[in-house]
Amino acid sequence: MTTTHQHPEPSRAPVRRDGNRHWYDFANARPFVDPATGNAPHYIEATIAVYLRVSDDGQRWIVDGATVDGSALDFYSDPHASNCPCSNPDACDSAVIASEGLPVPNGRELLDMLAAAHTLAEGERA
Repeated sequence: MTTTHQHPEPSRAPVRRDGNRHWYDFANARPFVDPATGNAPHYIEATIAVYLRVSDDGQRWIVDGATVDGSALDFYSDPHASNCPCSNPDACDSAVIASEGLPVPNGRELLDMLAAAHTLAEGERA
């Protein structure tokens, strides 16, 4: 098994359909440096809740209706920058605060986001 997903060569970090990289190689962040600031991008994360329940027959897990009712999903953890490699904590804090104003996806939007994350851009497919 390869650990490319953890320590990829910059050219091996494929681009997803949504234009974002599948991962960042912050140990060698040059390809990801913002030309305006000279810094690597802030790495802001959050966790959302996808509610599951046991099926009516008790045989499997299914997605609960609260996940697909059209409402924004619930945060399980607030946006944070605990894995951000930047060297500017104030700018990083500002990026976290800005992220808190972004709309939280609903179940359908999450489905689209997952599809984009799993689909490599046409030029990156082998």
